[in-house]
Amino acid sequence: MVALDESLPGAAHAADRLRSDEMIWITTVRADGQPQTSAVWFHWDGADFLLVSQPAAAKLRNIAGDPRVSLNLNGTGHGADLVVVEGRAEMVPDYATGPWPDRARIDAYYAKYERTLRDVLSSSAAEMATAFTTALRVTPTRWRVIP
Repeated sequence: MVALDESLPGAAHAADRLRSDEMIWITTVRADGQPQTSAVWFHWDGADFLLVSQPAAAKLRNIAGDPRVSLNLNGTGHGADLVVVEGRAEMVPDYATGPWPDRARIDAYYAKYERTLRDVLSSSAAEMATAFTTALRVTPTRWRVIP
């Protein structure tokens, strides 16, 4: 794991965004070499990222073949306020019902999206967990922050 050095220019702001932004883009690579990018929900705990996925998602097939991924927050549209994370993804099937080393982490993920689930999607964490049954843990290997 490579930690985000918050003493570098723009890194403290990037860390704030990683805790508060709702969407991040994950890029995986298909078996034929074509990159595939998807917008996903995420939880950053200061060490790694937690994402959840439907088990038949293409990104999971891609990660099974190559665990290297890239995560990107939206920038300003003018080439500033960019946060790019390269990392390795690990899949954890059946995380909601099976063993997970940190149940509080899963609860924090769903707490982050509780209002969106309830008010926008008319859903709940329990309902989401029945469809999104595979967790991804992404461990950073390289950071690029452009303030």
